[in-house]
Amino acid sequence: MNLPTGKQAALEWFEARQTTWQTNATSIGLTAIQMTAFKALVSTNRADFNTMQTARAAAKAATQTFYNSFTLMRDPGRGYIAAIKAFAETTRNNNVYALGMIDPPAPPSPVPAPTVPTDLTGAVSPTGEITISWKALTSGPSSGIFFMVQRQRAGETSYTLMGGTQEKSFLDPSPHVADGPVSYQVRAQRGTDQSNWTVPIVFDLAGGQGGAGFASFTTGSGAESTVGFIGGNDANAAKAA
Repeated sequence: MNLPTGKQAALEWFEARQTTWQTNATSIGLTAIQMTAFKALVSTNRADFNTMQTARAAAKAATQTFYNSFTLMRDPGRGYIAAIKAFAETTRNNNVYALGMIDPPAPPSPVPAPTVPTDLTGAVSPTGEITISWKALTSGPSSGIFFMVQRQRAGETSYTLMGGTQEKSFLDPSPHVADGPVSYQVRAQRGTDQSNWTVPIVFDLAGGQGGAGFASFTTGSGAESTVGFIGGNDANAAKAA
């Protein structure tokens, strides 16, 4: 049987053979002097191993004792940190953080600018009212976002701001157009932060407001959408391509 590579196993291997080697020294090519000295080395190594085991057990116990006392220290310490922070907040005195050697709270991250509304759609009522609607990643009163709508009638050279809404739709009761297009754009806004305007949604109201005629609309891509008639019994809805 070969000598094990592990230290403890090798010690036990030598312990199991030391007496036999000493008794039969000359018969196995060794000397009594060598074996007496080697037996002392084996005994020393056993004593050191036992000391190590005792030290390990003591270290384990000491480690657990440290963990226990750490918990007893940490729990009230956390409460004291919270008390210092609360005192700094209620007194509105940032110097409290410096005196307590505690980092002040990080400033809040800036709210990103609103994104551009998407998927504009439109509908034309029998009386010529136009309703546009859209989608938005963030909306609603709690978001602080509202939507601005601007319009350009046939013959006008620029857009006119019509107003804002927190809803994702807008009704224009009076497009007031003769034959020709009327277009709308929408953008999202929160405080002074605002998105870009959407591509225009363009309605072509043949026959003017309230008159029977042809209605269609296109988006900024130039693709024409569903068409219908103004002045019928039902509202004429159209969806952007």
